Amino acid sequence: MHSGDTGIRTATMAKIYAGQGHYDMAAEIYRHLLSEDPDRRDWADALAQIEAKLAAHAESRFRDPAGRLAEWIGLMLSYRRLLDLRDIRRQVSQKNTGGRK
Repeated sequence: MHSGDTGIRTATMAKIYAGQGHYDMAAEIYRHLLSEDPDRRDWADALAQIEAKLAAHAESRFRDPAGRLAEWIGLMLSYRRLLDLRDIRRQVSQKNTGGRK
């Protein structure tokens, strides 16, 4: 979630993100929920478990050069896809405007 994001911030959504391995997003939701209701022990426990997974993941990436290489390759491929999408959008825009910029 980013500043200004109107995403769903419920415990259910946090559980879904955590189940999909998006621990950073799940943790952010739990932090938000706890800021509004700090007495929820179940949310605090869930956040602690997620933060432990985030720490373990970060530590394993730090020690695993192959994992870092795979992550870098994934980022480069994502970047390439974004560039391709930008080019497609530009081509469609030009086609819709008759080639005028």
